[in-house]
Parts: sequence; C-alpha cells; structure tokens
Amino acid sequence: MAGKIGLTFKDSKEVPVHRWYPYVEGFSASWISDMLGEYCCEGMQVYDPFGGSGTMNLEASKRKMRSYFSEMNPFMRFILNTKINVVRQVQTNKSKYLEEMKTVINYVGSEEFMNVSQRDLTASKYLTMLEKKYFVEEDLKQLRTIYDLAEVGDYSDEVKRLIKCAAACITVDTSNMTRRADLRRRRDNEYLTRVVDVKNQFLFKWLQIINDINKCDILYESAYLVSDDARIINNDYLERFDFVITSPPYINGTNYIRNTSLELLLTEEAKSENDLKRLKCKTVCGGISDATTSRLEDMLQFSFVEEVACKLDQSAKDKRIPFMIRCYFSDMYKVLDSVYHYMKPGAKFALDIGDSKFYGVYIPTDSFLCMLAEKIGFKVISVTQIAERFSRDKTKLKQVLIIFEKVRI
Repeated sequence: MAGKIGLTFKDSKEVPVHRWYPYVEGFSASWISDMLGEYCCEGMQVYDPFGGSGTMNLEASKRKMRSYFSEMNPFMRFILNTKINVVRQVQTNKSKYLEEMKTVINYVGSEEFMNVSQRDLTASKYLTMLEKKYFVEEDLKQLRTIYDLAEVGDYSDEVKRLIKCAAACITVDTSNMTRRADLRRRRDNEYLTRVVDVKNQFLFKWLQIINDINKCDILYESAYLVSDDARIINNDYLERFDFVITSPPYINGTNYIRNTSLELLLTEEAKSENDLKRLKCKTVCGGISDATTSRLEDMLQFSFVEEVACKLDQSAKDKRIPFMIRCYFSDMYKVLDSVYHYMKPGAKFALDIGDSKFYGVYIPTDSFLCMLAEKIGFKVISVTQIAERFSRDKTKLKQVLIIFEKVRI
C-alpha cells in the first residue's frame, strides 16, 4: 500500500494548481499520486464520487489518465473544471492566454479600477452580503468589481473563468467570516493583526495562477462529470472505471454547502439563500442541519444501523442526531451501489472514512460501510488505520482507509 499517510489538503497548500482554492476537506496531492501509482497505470479511467476540489482528478490528469467525478456542490464543480479543463484549454495556446492574463494585472492596478470600485452596491446579491455584515463595504466593493470583470470584461471565456476562480479563492479571506470546521463569523480576538487588501490579495492569487500555468509542462487529460449526485446511476458509465477513490462526508456535523455559501452566491452558482437550502437538502446527510423530513420518503433501513440509532433515540438531547445517522447510511448505501455499477469486475475502490461518537454512543462508520458494501457485492480487501482522531469528549476515534474489490463473476 502507498506509504504516505498525509491525507489532508494542508499538504497541498504549496502545490501548483492544487493550492488555488484552500479546500478544508480535500486530499493530499502527494498521497493521491502515490495511490494512483500503486493501483493504476496510464490509460486507465478513474472516478471520484465526491469530487470536491478535484485533487484526484488533477493528479490523474497529470498521469494522462481520463478521470471522472460526481459533485453536488456547483461551486466545487466550477473549481474542479477550472483547475483541469480550463487550464487544459489554456495550455493549448499558453503564450496567447498568458499575455491576455497579464493585461488583467494592469487593469486591477489602475486608477480606473479604483474609480469603478467606488460605485454603489446596487445588485441584490451584494446588498444581502452587506446587510448580513459578511464584508466591510469598501472591501466588498472591490471584490464586486473583480467578480464583475469576470462577467463583462473584454476577455476570453477561459480568462474570465480564471478571474472568477481567483476572486472566489480570496472571498472568505477578505470577508468578516472564517472557515474552521464550518464557515462562521470571526470573533473579536481573531486575526488581530489581519489586514484586508482586496486588490493586492487578488493580484497575489492572480500571479500565483499565472506562474502555475506557465510552469505546467504537460497537457492535462480532461476530467468529466458523471452526475451531480453520486447516488444516481448514470447508465452511460456502467462498468467503465478501473479504479475509484474517494473521501465521502464524515458524520461530523460539517455543512459542506454552508462552508462555500459566500462563493456560491458571489459566483452565482447559487442565486439565493433558498438555493443554498435546496442544495443542502440534496447532499449526503452528514450533518444535523441536513437531517430534514424530506429524506424520509426514500430512506432505507438496516438492522445494525437501527441498533445504534435506537440508543441515540434514548440518549440524544438533539433528536436530529439519530435521524442523521439513519439518513447517512441510507445515502451511503446508494452511493456504494452506484459505484459498484460503475466499476469494472476486479476493479479496486479506496475509501477514506472516520468513525463518530454522539452522546456516549459510538458509531463504527467504517464497519457499517463494509457491511453495506458486502450486501451490494463488494469484497473487503483491507481496513487500515491511517490516523488518530478524537471526539468532543476526547474519546479516541480513527480514520481508516478501506479497500474494496468488485468481485469478478
């Protein structure tokens, strides 16, 4: 098995292209590279049912492997497509695009940019941001001007997408919010020496993007969207994939849509707060705010899940917790079933997951997922602990890597 255990995105913060968008839940690029090197070879087709920021897809693309993904969050689909497919297009005529990108530096550094950024915030999406005090007004005006440049500027579609990507990458850092486990408002004592300079923060990110593209010496392979929802089977991809690797949502309360709500709204990948709520209800249920009654209609039940859920019915003060547990494993059964149909017989599936504990009740997530996978037809090849974690009450938890195989019939 690949030796590196650095699974988290913090290991990718200095890796070209990967570093553009700081995705809290992302993989380590080097670990993914090792896994692809161990299980795959050039020409294979690989799939990530939770594509996120596209770490797997980008590493596969560098290896000339055609890669596929599913991803419910439209903003993360935008980031993934930009980092791979837009960059691929730019690589086909790099000198032309780089010259165009340099003109953006001249404009953003000009007096004209500063004059335009002083306009009133009349668009509703920006007014909402101000009313909720997500930004200081002057900072939001500059950020708005950059986002508008990506919409109406006299640039190619590829450069416009890169501008929007760069603006999105600095959105939280230039706001009154911070992203820890979830996006939340900054406390008074946080970032006491923090200075927001939207224009220069954008230019720093923009130069980073230019430098990374300039240093790309291989033409990326494309990445392809299979479906928004990994639970829905797309018959076009039956028995297509040689290898699957993913890290699904943990049962930890993280709200993956809320975490990118500012970017979703400012890029207009979501048009309103109602769009955010609808997206949240569609995701795999990993947090208590995802546990809505709309999920009851098609929820599957399993006896081993019911055993722990019933304990939580008795002990949990927040009655959404046991419902979340039931919904999570119902959703993940559908994901595993979908993945099974996509894989070639004999193909391997690597899944990174952690366990949980609520109100004194332990949730053996890895064991339950193995049991669900075996119901579908997978064989569990190995379960390896790769990190130690802790619950809120300081109970030791673990992060594991499970390797499944679609058994040949």
